Amino acid sequence: MKNKSLSILCAIIILCFCFAQCKKTNTPDTPKTELEKLPPITQTGANTFGCLVDGVAWLPNGSKPQTGGPNIQVYVDPTFQEGAFYITGYQYNGQYQFVSIGSYKCTNSGFFSSDSSSNNFGCKRTIYGGMSIEIRTPENGFYRKGNFIISRYDLINGIFSGTFDVKLYKNDGTFGDTIRITNGRFDVKL
Repeated sequence: MKNKSLSILCAIIILCFCFAQCKKTNTPDTPKTELEKLPPITQTGANTFGCLVDGVAWLPNGSKPQTGGPNIQVYVDPTFQEGAFYITGYQYNGQYQFVSIGSYKCTNSGFFSSDSSSNNFGCKRTIYGGMSIEIRTPENGFYRKGNFIISRYDLINGIFSGTFDVKLYKNDGTFGDTIRITNGRFDVKL
């Protein structure tokens, strides 16, 4: 009798487990920080680009309105101007914006300072719902301070990767603005 009661009790417990339903408790997702919204820093040719512009995540999006072209463009030529490159991310959704870096005299990986006149940085953004500012260096009236690091310059496998940080300032006599571009990263397939 004791064995029969134990068997029935075990059967009831097993049935309870079989028909039990687990409920997932919905907890609100913790919002990502601006830095977490950026793509990871990689060197695999992942075709990524992103940075913080004045502390806000900036990522390419959309495509060229008339042609449907890409929102990341890269040019690398080790024979032009002792090694030229540029990489630009575009935002085509809504209002047109871009972030761009480029250089001459760059044929391998390494650290590059904005102090060199060979290095160029650019940014265009819309300010206060309509006015736009475009900053390109090294034109007169522009200030820049920063650097970029080319972490992978691999023409054999066609991978170009790096990071960048820069502060740009434009004072053209009528309007001045400072743009801080930090935590920039790119990893593109050539």
